[in-house]
Amino acid sequence: MIDKLSEIPTVRIMSRNSVFRFKGKEVDAQAAGRDLKVEEVLAGRISRDSSGLTVNAELIKVTDGSRIWGRQFRYSSSDVSRIQDDLATSVADKLQLRLKGSQEARLARHVTDNSEAYQLYLQARYHLNQRTGPGIRKSIELFQQVTETDPNFALAYAGLADAYNLGTALGMFAPRESSPEAKAAATKALVLDPQSGEAHAALALVKSHYDYDFPGAQSEFLKAIKFNPNYANARLFYAGGYLTPMGRHTEAIAEMKKALQLDPLSLPLNNLMGNTYMWAGDYNKAVQQFRSTVELDPTFAMTHFFFSTCLEAIGRYEEAIAERQKGELLAGASPEEVEAEAREFRNVVQTGGPRKYWQKNLELTLKGYAQAETHYFSALDVAVAFARVGNKDKAFEWLEKSYVDRDGNITLIKSLPGFENLRNDPRFANLVRRIGLPQ
Repeated sequence: MIDKLSEIPTVRIMSRNSVFRFKGKEVDAQAAGRDLKVEEVLAGRISRDSSGLTVNAELIKVTDGSRIWGRQFRYSSSDVSRIQDDLATSVADKLQLRLKGSQEARLARHVTDNSEAYQLYLQARYHLNQRTGPGIRKSIELFQQVTETDPNFALAYAGLADAYNLGTALGMFAPRESSPEAKAAATKALVLDPQSGEAHAALALVKSHYDYDFPGAQSEFLKAIKFNPNYANARLFYAGGYLTPMGRHTEAIAEMKKALQLDPLSLPLNNLMGNTYMWAGDYNKAVQQFRSTVELDPTFAMTHFFFSTCLEAIGRYEEAIAERQKGELLAGASPEEVEAEAREFRNVVQTGGPRKYWQKNLELTLKGYAQAETHYFSALDVAVAFARVGNKDKAFEWLEKSYVDRDGNITLIKSLPGFENLRNDPRFANLVRRIGLPQ
């Protein structure tokens, strides 16, 4: 439903990351609507029996809690995929949205006639939204089953591309293994549905992070936003995959703010807003953003890791150690090992200052790289660790490996903290040129 209604350009629809934070909680529609800063909330319940599904839906006005509209839908088990089509059309009509002919036709289009494929697709999306290694692997398996069951299901190919892209970003896959898979899936989705915002965004990310084709990436990002202006991830990818690498930081921050308007409670988006400020060199706003993201959910490990990197960059080492310690504990590391590592870092800072801190960081980074047998370990992390201790030759050696690996994060090389002492070296300018970034 979120995906379907998001394609209406005249109404702002909250993204799933924010909406799903209310799932399973005893929160009424008015309270959720106020938190999301929306005017209306579509609420409902689904019941299943041997003959099919019953869907009870209602549209509630947030200001006074009044019921604007309500309806019951009944579907057979073989017709379950029509739920979103009927609901979307009914809601758009009740909101009296003026749709152009092409928009009306797109809203009414049926994504698949295969009930089995549709239910597999919903399961795949569920696992992908967990944002965990096992969840992403399961989603890939399910998306592939969907495409085998219905080879013309465009959204399934777009979802498969998203899964490969996210797995690559989280270090689950080596880019040379997963990015071509993401590109093939996104391309297939666009053959089936040339106006798929999700597919254009997924393809754009491959073009920027793997092909280093920035003109092509920009074109795809803009198509994604045009066809689905409510798709928050398209704006996120555009900011981090094109605007920041191009050094257009003011525009990147503006695009991230638009993404957050669409998805205000998304932890990944709030996290990356902090990174966007950091990459722009505005560390005060970055710190504020990371603090507010921690308040949003103190149990989200990734925020603490990102916040730690920001604090390191401005020399607040004791705080950085504490944040990394929180992140590692939340990620499932042994409390004893985490405490021992934190104690080592605190000792070296107190006795040897920043220089010893970064030497200890290099030691642990190299150890992590050597032990990475079951997952991809970014050579870029090793490069920045060498750069931090002033070993330029080793830093460039590992930067070259990162470039050969097609590590997408190398596109941020001009903005990432840690490479400041390399930027006047001719080798840095040569690498920037080869990646395709502006000098």
